[in-house]
Amino acid sequence: MKLRSKLSLGIGILFTLILIQGIQSIRYVRHLSVSSKEILSDNYNSVHYVSEMLRSLDRFSQDSASRRTLIEALTLQQQNITEINERQVTSALKEKVGRLNDSISGEEVQQIRDDLYRIMEPVSYTHLTLPTNSLV
Repeated sequence: MKLRSKLSLGIGILFTLILIQGIQSIRYVRHLSVSSKEILSDNYNSVHYVSEMLRSLDRFSQDSASRRTLIEALTLQQQNITEINERQVTSALKEKVGRLNDSISGEEVQQIRDDLYRIMEPVSYTHLTLPTNSLV
């Protein structure tokens, strides 16, 4: 085999490998894009449900339909768990809402509000660490 054909074969193999890596990279970026859109949509839904529950909680003692609205929004939130601790907070919230009756105390309202605000809190990424050599 001549030197020229060996070089052509080597360059061809390298070009093929680069092409395969490029295709894989494009597929991975597209997958990340779709995943991030789904996450943003789910997080938006969580914020929407929480704000609906907060409005219902404000009208709880004045309006009989607000209890139903609160429970419906809570049910939707239970089906929309997106963050790490959101399931535990939503379960605790469900227990507190289930114990509510027509005479609601200020302390109960504040506990429910605290849980609702915890659902809306951004995820704490303190448990993630970057390698020190990756920081520029």
